[in-house]
Amino acid sequence: MITAVDFIALDTFSELVPAPDMAAVSIGDPAQMPPGNLAAFPTALRLEFLDIEPAEVDVHGFPEEVLCSREQMAELIDFVRDRHAEQQRYRLVVHCRMGSSRSAAVALVVFQLTQCEFPRRRDAHYANRHVVQLAEYALREPIEIPRKLEGDEPHPYLPLRLQI
Repeated sequence: MITAVDFIALDTFSELVPAPDMAAVSIGDPAQMPPGNLAAFPTALRLEFLDIEPAEVDVHGFPEEVLCSREQMAELIDFVRDRHAEQQRYRLVVHCRMGSSRSAAVALVVFQLTQCEFPRRRDAHYANRHVVQLAEYALREPIEIPRKLEGDEPHPYLPLRLQI
């Protein structure tokens, strides 16, 4: 069962010492090596896609394969559902390079599927909308991206440690 989810930056993730109750979703750029500690997590999923929206593909001359795909979303949903169905209790850690867009979107998907504890949900307002839209399509239900509140910092606070 997934009891909690958090999203963090690659640098913070790379310094984590995996605990027996931790699961991980590692998000990197295509062809980027995964963090060295990823294999030490009891269970983990690695996804590779850029932090861009479909409209940016043509503008920057990228191939469509650099976007998060429906197949990757299905893999994520299966991973989350499988972990959540287990007796083992997991704290799920999601990382991407900056810890604010791709990982925030995936954490919102995890929350939608599990309704687990998500202390930093309010900070997920920079979630990658393409990733969220793929999940909404796959799940056939809306996923709320928190609104940035007036007075919030222009960029989300990137914690130096895990919040779960």
